[in-house]
Amino acid sequence: MEGDYNASSEVLGKSLASAANDSFKARACYWKAEADYLLNRFDEAAAGFRSFKQNPVSGSITEGNDVDYDLAYSYFKQKDYGNAITYFNAFTDAQKDDVQKLHDGYLRLGDSYFATSKYWPAIETYNKALALTGPEKDYAAYQKAMSYGFVDRTASKIESLENFVAQYARSTFKDDALFELGNTYVSAGQENKGLQAYDRLINEYKGSSLVPQALMRQGLVYYNSSRNNEALAKFKTVVRDFPNTQEAIQAVSTAKLVYVDLGRVDEYASWVNGLDFVEVTDTELDNATFESAQKQNMEGKTDAAIRAYKKYIQEFPNGLHALDANFSLAQLYFGEGNKDSALPYYKYVADKTTSEYAEQALTRVCEVYIGKQDYATALPYLLKLEDQANIQQNRTFAQSNLMKGYYEQKNYTKTLEYADKVLSTPSIDDRIKSDAQIMIARSAIATGNESKAKSAYAQVLGIASGATAAEALYYDAYFKNQEGDFESSNISVQKLAKDYATYKEWGGKGLVLMAKNFYALGDSYQATYILDSVISNFGQYPEIVADAQGELSIIKSKESRRNSSVDPNQE
Repeated sequence: MEGDYNASSEVLGKSLASAANDSFKARACYWKAEADYLLNRFDEAAAGFRSFKQNPVSGSITEGNDVDYDLAYSYFKQKDYGNAITYFNAFTDAQKDDVQKLHDGYLRLGDSYFATSKYWPAIETYNKALALTGPEKDYAAYQKAMSYGFVDRTASKIESLENFVAQYARSTFKDDALFELGNTYVSAGQENKGLQAYDRLINEYKGSSLVPQALMRQGLVYYNSSRNNEALAKFKTVVRDFPNTQEAIQAVSTAKLVYVDLGRVDEYASWVNGLDFVEVTDTELDNATFESAQKQNMEGKTDAAIRAYKKYIQEFPNGLHALDANFSLAQLYFGEGNKDSALPYYKYVADKTTSEYAEQALTRVCEVYIGKQDYATALPYLLKLEDQANIQQNRTFAQSNLMKGYYEQKNYTKTLEYADKVLSTPSIDDRIKSDAQIMIARSAIATGNESKAKSAYAQVLGIASGATAAEALYYDAYFKNQEGDFESSNISVQKLAKDYATYKEWGGKGLVLMAKNFYALGDSYQATYILDSVISNFGQYPEIVADAQGELSIIKSKESRRNSSVDPNQE
């Protein structure tokens, strides 16, 4: 009763250790926990209140009426909001008599939900508090409005804040509400209403700590909408009225960006020379210019961010943030689909020895060159990516495209080397396996190793799709033709024509092969019919037409010799 809680806790601990019965034990346990709570020993208090609840007589002792409330607060003070929610819920469900305490319980339950990002339950709970009589109703209304913002109910947040400002004219949260109202209007694109809310705060609460922040926000709104002179006026007001504050320092820094954007750096230097709390250096100008670009980027203003990054790179080509600026600019261009513009900035990053962006930049450089089918230029970057990649997917990407690049250069030894690397990579998908096998097969064909090609194409046929599958099916027919199995070869060509009709080049090559099969089977009529059809219908593929004409000439020549060798009197 005298407020000596240390002595109280000590004596009650002794009482607890020698309690005559459960009743005394329960009461000593409760009041020791209460003393520990008042000493800010919240962990010990929670343990004491839990022990009290476990005592069989706790329900019949007056102290136990609100033990869930006491427990909830013990956890709340420890920021253990999960347990606080449990016990505040238990208390509010059971308590119906003490309206003041119930009101407080709902408030703290709402706060616990809010602290754990459970904003809808928080809104519902603050509503329950608002339905009761009690203090802090303005607080509940303010928290409810803030919760709407976190669940993307911007219109509800604005409505709640407007109602708050009208209903709680004398609330200590009114300046906070006006500030949030201004922020929310600006975020929602209603900048004029936002500026008006800031003006109310500035004019009605001149002594509020939020006034310099509101002035700064107004300046930023003007700055972001390119109303640079109005922005400067706000920033200079902050510096004049609130010198040596964090907001004043920020105002100088942001004003610097405006002056840089306007190209009035000398005017900026002249202004800050008269301020005793600011010293301007090249490093600060470097940082400020980069921060301006970052801000535009973070706000999703892509065009403005691109201009700002380019300006930074132009003015500070070897600046503190040159790597970040080049990478960010490349990302913005790439995101817009402007890969050619992104390329030099990615190359700047990729050519640096090490950086956190190097692997991604290397990958993008390779993607751009490969998209242009420029494997020759891509090769050194692919080799660097293979060597430096920490992500297996990027290493596989590099090896797969090194394989294709070397094939394009007719370096079949390297092609096969990288195909083996790709195939030895664990857990790659069938598309990549198919690419590797097709490279092996094509390299084998190019080097005359038909045995190896046959094996590789057989592997491709089992996993490929689209054009690759059509190619593999053609070679399946080709090798069957080479082995003299003409009928099976024709079956493969028929499947090629039926299942892969959209791939006309392979279809045309397959028809020429089918003609060879028919001629080998003694059906010269079918053979010549097919070849005539190819010559008539595949004009867009001159090589296939030339092949068909060559085969047709051979057949006609053989048939002519055969006919001339027949004895006319034989009939």
